Formats: sequence, structure tokens, C-alpha cells
Amino acid sequence: MRAAWRCGLLLRSLAPHGVQGLAGLMTAVLWRSSYGPLAALFVLLPMYISCWVFAQYHRERAAHQATIRALVQAVDIKDRYTRGHSERVGRASVMIARELGMDEDRIEVLRFAGILHDVGKLGVPTRLLRKDGPLTPEERRVIELHPEYGHEMVRGIGFLGEARAAILHHHERLDGSGYPYGLAGGRIPEFARIVAVADAFDAMTSTRSYRRARPVGTALRELDRCAGTQFDPLMVTALTRALARHGWHHRVTSDEQSGPRGNVPPPLTDDETSAPAPGGDPASTAAAGAPPRPRPARVSAVPAAGPRGVLRSVPHDGAVQGRAAGARLGLVYGAAAALTVYALGDTLWYGVTEPGVALAFGALITLGELSRWGVRGGPSALPAEREPAPLGAAGALAYALLGQNAGQPTVHGVLQVVAVVVAAALAGAVPHVAAGHGHALDHVARRVLTVAFAAVCFQPLYNCGLWEKWVGHGPYHALFLLLLLVPTALCDAVLAAVMARARTGYPYGPLLRDELRALLGIGSAVCATGAVMALGVAVTGLWALPVFCVPLLLTQLSFRRYAAVRTTYRQTIASLARATEIAGYTPQGHAHRVALLSRAVGRELGLSEPDLTVLEYAALMHDIGQLSLLDPVPAGATASLPPAEQRRIALLGGAVVRQTGVPAEVAVVVERQADPYREQPLPARIVRAVNAYDDFSGESGGGLGGPLSALEQLRLGTCRDYQPEVVESLARVLSRGGPALSPPG
Repeated sequence: MRAAWRCGLLLRSLAPHGVQGLAGLMTAVLWRSSYGPLAALFVLLPMYISCWVFAQYHRERAAHQATIRALVQAVDIKDRYTRGHSERVGRASVMIARELGMDEDRIEVLRFAGILHDVGKLGVPTRLLRKDGPLTPEERRVIELHPEYGHEMVRGIGFLGEARAAILHHHERLDGSGYPYGLAGGRIPEFARIVAVADAFDAMTSTRSYRRARPVGTALRELDRCAGTQFDPLMVTALTRALARHGWHHRVTSDEQSGPRGNVPPPLTDDETSAPAPGGDPASTAAAGAPPRPRPARVSAVPAAGPRGVLRSVPHDGAVQGRAAGARLGLVYGAAAALTVYALGDTLWYGVTEPGVALAFGALITLGELSRWGVRGGPSALPAEREPAPLGAAGALAYALLGQNAGQPTVHGVLQVVAVVVAAALAGAVPHVAAGHGHALDHVARRVLTVAFAAVCFQPLYNCGLWEKWVGHGPYHALFLLLLLVPTALCDAVLAAVMARARTGYPYGPLLRDELRALLGIGSAVCATGAVMALGVAVTGLWALPVFCVPLLLTQLSFRRYAAVRTTYRQTIASLARATEIAGYTPQGHAHRVALLSRAVGRELGLSEPDLTVLEYAALMHDIGQLSLLDPVPAGATASLPPAEQRRIALLGGAVVRQTGVPAEVAVVVERQADPYREQPLPARIVRAVNAYDDFSGESGGGLGGPLSALEQLRLGTCRDYQPEVVESLARVLSRGGPALSPPG
């Protein structure tokens, strides 16, 4: 019991039972009340949505792990001699960590460190990795840059943490003669010391095309001999104990199945330099009197438009668009501000009715606003991110629909509802505004107008007695509240779409469609919880507020976890996309520019949010097939290649994409990049046109260069290569200034 409490297992086990117990209590209270079973069913909706979101979370997490493996498989495309090596290093690293007593969260990160330790080989020229003859000193120094390339590639993946240090330093040696920075002793990160031992062990026990694998005992004796100079003795001892307990089941890779490729052994690969040859000097393979190694140029995580002027040099009517957007926002803000001033003035003049009830709901709304997550809003947000403060929204709706408190009628009106909601929302939004987290005023304006709509539909009818006369306080009361929530939710969706249209200039129809789709998730949970809290307070009093908000809190937690893994997933895909840039196959920032511009063009053409996600992923990875090329395409401009070569690159890219966890439609888009545009799906047409625009507007375009020249070349190719509607949509997006560049992921 003490051990279970210390590791948190007891609390994790009791939490679900506690939530289910509270949900059962709420259901029983409402079921036995005058509102009947229909009101009780409101409690189950947030619980069901929470379960659905957890399922989405696990699916997204599995897809993310598949994408991590796709990064490794991209290395296998370039370096066939180490196929399967990374997975085995991850497995050996976990064995060492468990022997050291490391906690499970760190072990999971360490496993990824082992899997990704060689991902920097994507930045090494393919000809060097596949060279059959001896490496020159200069070529070996180029290969020794791969830890820095790998660290740069995964730098944007937030969850990796300590794993990034392991990727960067796994070739450091305890005596300070390793690379890339010559760290020694305790200055080498713990994860790097673990991965170094696992890396060397698998290198020695794996069959390569030029030699057979060494027995496990021989490899362990070699590690023990080099302990203290090259390897950490603690890690070597841990691996020895783990292997004695569990053994080592070497998984045969496709490279090993194929047998030797010839009788001319190639030089020692980079993995072989991890452990010295038997009988040699442990420091010889790392030092060898080599001159100082060059450092790779640091790749910026935020690609800039640079000399291309992709998003800045096109003449546009941005001033007109800005004035129109300002007018729309001004209308929404003006209505919200006028209503706020009137409501606050009336409440201050006549005083607050039932101050205890107002204070309780105000505190709930403020807490809901304070607990909102700092995520982006707008059309590209996840469904949960469109309502970042669900508890605050539900509390505001509950106050607007409140008719009784513990069986006693309430007499607060529409203006007091608006005043309390505004004061509480502004109090909760102050810290977020001070921290610069998003457009908090947009959410406050939406909240005011939406709650005012619900209050106007309910409070006057209730206060004048017409509601009790027509509906009463039985099951029909709950039914009519449900019907009232439908136009309230529609009002909020319309306002959100109007504000998104004003800020982005995207077509209104697709924006409204995405907002309505989001109502099926977090929106319906907010509405149901608002109704449940209003009915619960009517039956049992204000103590129902903290109890009846528990299902929504669980839903919010589920959405937070889902949003976190979705963000990490996008960061990983962005890192995979940057592999072609680090390897020198495409210009810096190319994939990110194509993804941003493709998404904007897709919005212009009215694609839905799921289709835009497919489009974004395909645009990020459209050039991944170039990793199989021995020599890079000049400036990465595939638009000028022969059709047969473009098709080969597209098919190879699709094969890599299919190994990730992205939807199958993404691979189809990548594979069909070289098809005639009339045979392509719309996302493929968009990526093809935007990719060609980015190629033509840079130095690789072959013409005058610049956006105007690139658009002219695209228009000249509309009869054969590019769909005219896509090109014109691209021109309209550019005329508005294009999307703003931001860090990938």
C-alpha cells in the first residue's frame, strides 16, 4: 500500500471511481427530481465525449509513435547497413535504464533517444553512407557531424527533453576524446552515456555485410575493457546484469537476411567507431590526431521568406481587406461593448439582486477563465481549442438559464446576467492578456453576446410567469432548455465564424461549417453541463456547482491531453519534413512555406478542417522521397525535373509516408504529385501548384525569380500542369499578403 501511494498508483486507481461515483450521484439526484430521466441524461453526455476523446488520444499517440519510427526508416533508406539498429539500441537502452531503477516516464523518453540517436545521418550525403571503399579523413569528419544534424532535426519536438542531449552527445567519450564537443566524465548527460553503451553493444553484436556478428560475451568483455575511458562503467555493469537476467534476443533485419554483399569489407561505419577493435587503444578510433571538426551551420527553426520574398513582394489590396476586417470586428465589439456598458450601469444603479448566487456563479466563471489553456484559436485550431475555457462558458450558460435556487425562484434579469458574466470573464482574462496569450477579447465578446442571447430567450419569460404557465417545472422544463441551447450554440458558431472571417479573410461558409462540426465535441459538452448545473442548483442549491462541473472538467482534461499529443505529433511530422533540408536536398524552410501556403489556398477553396489537415501533412512531406537520391536536385527544385524523375520521387515519398501514422490520404497526395492534374485529387493539385510557386519564386526557378514571375509561370502552365482555379486561389491569397510565417508544429 505504501509503495502504491508513493508511485501514485493508488490515486490513479481511485480517481476514475471517484468521478464515476459523482456522475452516478448527479444522475440519481436529477432522476428523482421533478425534471425526470431526461435531465439525468444530460450528465452522461460530457462523460461520453470524454471517453471518445481518450480514444482519439490513444489513436493519435499510436500514430505519433509510428511517425517517430518513420524517421528511423528514412535513415534506413539512406544507410542500408544499419537497418534495424536504432530499434535495438532503444531496446538495450531501456534494459539499462530499468536496471538503474529509472522511472517509467524517463524510460519512455530514453527509448525514443535510442531509436532516434542516428537520425542525423539524414544530413549525411547518401554517397558517403553507401560508399564501398575506405573513407578519407575529410569524409569521416562529415559523417561525425551527424549528432549535431540529429539534434537540430528533433529540436522542435517538445516532449523529447533529455533525449535531445542523448542524440547530440552519444559519441562523447569519458576521457574527453569523443565528438562533437569533447565532453568528459560527468559533463556527458546520463542519457548519452546509456545510449553510447547500447549503441556500441548492438554495433558489435550485429551482422554487417562485411563481417559476422560477435558473440554477446565477446561484446560485453570489449565494453568492460573500455569502461572508464570510453564508456561509463555504471552503464556497462547495468547492461551486463540486464543481459544476464533477460538475455538478448537479436531480431534479424532485412540487411542480415540478405547475407554478405561481397568480399571487400567497407570501412568501419560510424557505429563501429563507438567501440575500438580488440587489442587496440580505446582512444584511437575517436582521437587519431584528427584536426578540429567543422561545425554545421545552425538551421533556424523559423524559416524566413528570405530572398524569395514569397509572402511579401506581391502587390495586394491588404489595406482594403484590413478595413473590411476592422469593420466586421468593430461591429461585434461595438455590440458587446454597448451591451456591457448598459448592463454594468443598470446593475450598479439598482444593485445586485441575490448577491450570494451572483458571487457563486461569478467565481465559477472566473475560475473557468483562469484555467483556460494557452492555445491558438481561429480556423486552424483543434475543436477543443475553439472553446479554451469550457468551464467558464458552462457556468455563464447555467446562470443565464437559472430559474430556481433550491426550489426558490430567482429574480435576477438579463442585464445582471450580462454584468456578472462580463465582470467574471474580464477578471479571469486579465492574466492571459498580460501574458499575451491569444485574442482574449474575442472570447469575451463572444461570451457576452452568446450568454445575452440565451438570457433574453429565458429570463423574461421566466420572471413574468409565462414560462411556468406554458412549460412548468417538470420534464418539459428540461426539454425546452435543451431546445433553447440549440439556437444558443448556433449563435456562438455564427459569431466565431464571423470573427474568424474578419481576422483571416477566408471564405465564411467553410469557417461556419468547421465551427458547427466543433459543436459536436466540446460545444455539446459545454451546453449539456450548463443545463445540468442550472437544473442541479434548482433542485439542491449552490453546492451543486462544484459537483456538477466534474464531468466537464474530465472532458477538459481529456481534450488537453489530446491537444498535447496532437501538437507533439505535428512537431514530429515537421521534424521529418525538415530532414530534406538538413540533408541539403531542399532549401531551408521550403516544406514549411509550402505547408502554410497550401493550407491558405485550401481555405480559399473551401476545404474542411479534416481535409486541411491532410493537405498540411502532405505539403510538409511532399519532398521526403528525395532522401533516396544519391545526389540532391539543384536547389531542391523538383518542378523542373523530367516527369519520370518526379514520379519516382513521389512514389518513394509515398512509401515513407505510409510508414507514419498519418491518414492514408496523405500518402495518396504525395504519391500523385507527378500525375496530370486532371487525375489528381484537389489536395494534390494544391501542393503541386504551391510547391512549383516556391521553386519558381526562388533562385531555382530558372527565370527572373520573384513572386510575380512565379505566378506568370504557373499561369502559363495551367493548360497542362496546374489547375487554373488553384492558381487563381493562390494569387488571391498572395494578394492579401499570404499567411504569416510561424514556427512549424
